[in-house]
Amino acid sequence: MKKGNGKSKGNAFERKVAGLLDDWWKVPKNTFWRTVNSGGWRQPGDLAPRILSGVEPMQFPFVVECKFYHTVDFWEVLKEKKTAKLSVWWKQLNKEKLQYSDSNKVCRLLIFKQNFSPICVGFSINEIGRFINCPVDPSIINVLTCIKLTIDNSGERIIITPWKDFTRYYPKEIFIRL
Repeated sequence: MKKGNGKSKGNAFERKVAGLLDDWWKVPKNTFWRTVNSGGWRQPGDLAPRILSGVEPMQFPFVVECKFYHTVDFWEVLKEKKTAKLSVWWKQLNKEKLQYSDSNKVCRLLIFKQNFSPICVGFSINEIGRFINCPVDPSIINVLTCIKLTIDNSGERIIITPWKDFTRYYPKEIFIRL
């Protein structure tokens, strides 16, 4: 993509992730879509299930933030730099989660991609464990592709793993029991 087309690149990535959420959640195509102003109006996050008239709203317990950048600075996070993209993105996701009236009923998903790399997802170990009613064992995810990060000295551990591994180890059915 040509330099300066970041917004188009981001919008296309959000549409791609919406399709991945459709597949993961086993719903008809285009059930998930970009929120109005990409999180800037009523619905927190970049993506959410569409609310269709005459249809019961889907229980989707996530606030989703999507990012597609040329590079993702894992080393900057490991050096505990507060300006690292992953840290900034996670802080943005925290703010969006707090927009929910009961923020304890949603889990944060940071879905991101670096050029020429697979789509990855970042999530809180504690949040996912609470939602599936059991502690999360990071070793069940492909250890070679799993990075544990502590962001912003909060002590919160975040797992980052490829999307395909996340959806394999965390099928939608475990979240429907909420």
